[in-house]
Order: sequence, then C-alpha cells, then structure tokens
Amino acid sequence: MIRFRLAALGWLLSFSVLAQEPYPSKPIRILVGYAAGGGNDIIVRVMQPELQKGLGQPVIVENRPGAQGIIAADLAAKSAPDGYTIMMGPSGPMTINPATYSKLSYSPTRDFAPISMIASFPLLLTVDP
Repeated sequence: MIRFRLAALGWLLSFSVLAQEPYPSKPIRILVGYAAGGGNDIIVRVMQPELQKGLGQPVIVENRPGAQGIIAADLAAKSAPDGYTIMMGPSGPMTINPATYSKLSYSPTRDFAPISMIASFPLLLTVDP
C-alpha cells in the first residue's frame, strides 16, 4: 500500500522565510537514483504536478540511475544547499550503502537533511507451500 504525504510541499515553502528572494524563484530539480518507471520514479512523478501547481515553478524529475543510488546521492550532496535540488532518497543510499561500501563520496548524516517520508511499500516474501 502506498501512502503519499505532501508534507514535503510545506517544507519547501518554508524556505521562503530564509531566502533573500521569494522561494521558489526558479525550477526545482528532483533527483531519482534509479531508472525511469521504477517505484521511486513513479512516486515522484505522481507528486510532480501538484508540487508544480503549489509552488508555481517547474519541478523537473531527473533520473540518475546506477551504483545503488550513489550517482544521484553524490550529485545531490554536491549541489548548493538552497532547496532547488532534492533527492528522492530511498533507504539504500542512506542506510545500506554506508554499511556496504568502505568509501562514499557523500555522508548521509552530514550532507543530507530528511524532509518527509512520502511513501512506504512493504516487501513480501512468498513461497509455494
């Protein structure tokens, strides 16, 4: 079951208090570390039209698949911390990769701040009796 939460929209709008110019004043890019058509991509693309409508700016979904999400995480970590580049971050790049790779170009705790959990979908294992 997928549960969508648009709390991210409220978080994004809160940046207008900190910015010198009204936020958002330019397009917002959402990085997805997996191929188009996958679960993370579908969730972002379902949210995209409402985010664009609510923010009044284009929201661009950019797929950067590969390396268990490391490519997208690295790009997001190196982006300016201004709220215009966001990563759809499943648990892998933030929890599993640090435990399985000895060197990463990003730090989940130093380079990222969670916005909101927007969906959950359980994984099931079934067998023939």
